Order: sequence, then C-alpha cells, then structure tokens
Amino acid sequence: MRQIQHFRGGPDKILHIETEGCKVNVIIGTHDLSNEVFTTVEILPAEPDDDGRNWMTIGPTAVLVVPATGSDPDSWLFRDLAAANPTPHQNGSSS
Repeated sequence: MRQIQHFRGGPDKILHIETEGCKVNVIIGTHDLSNEVFTTVEILPAEPDDDGRNWMTIGPTAVLVVPATGSDPDSWLFRDLAAANPTPHQNGSSS
C-alpha cells in the first residue's frame, strides 16, 4: 500500500490519482455558504480507458467528509443530512 498525506497548508488543494478504471480527486478546504469546511472525494470512471473499455461506478461518485462535531449545528446542512441517513462508515466505524 502506498500512503499519501494531503492536508491544508500544502501547495495544492486537489490530490488527483489515476488508476486502472478510474480517476480519484480528493479536494480539501471546500466550504459551504456558511463557511463550514469539508473534504470532497470524487470518483470518475474511465470513459474509455487506454484499451477502449468504458468503466462505471456502483454507488455514489462523490462523497463529502464533514466534521462530526464542533461546528455551529444550526448552519451545518450536510451533517444534518448525514445524521438523518447514517452509513456503516460514519464516525470512523468500518463495520
């Protein structure tokens, strides 16, 4: 496994990865209209790849990663949506 650290304060806002079948963008420092900061992860299927094959995604192609606590609860729309529709990976759980 190759590990890459990508944090605010670095030279770039977007980490772009190209791999077999897709491209992945990790965008840090994105914020909503109330200035709440979040990270966006985008998965872009190859259409077509170098061998002429088209790829597709199963599931969401963009995910927002938001702070679980610590922000103004009245202005944080994305966290409210996540709380209403929890996923198995919410709050760091992998099960």
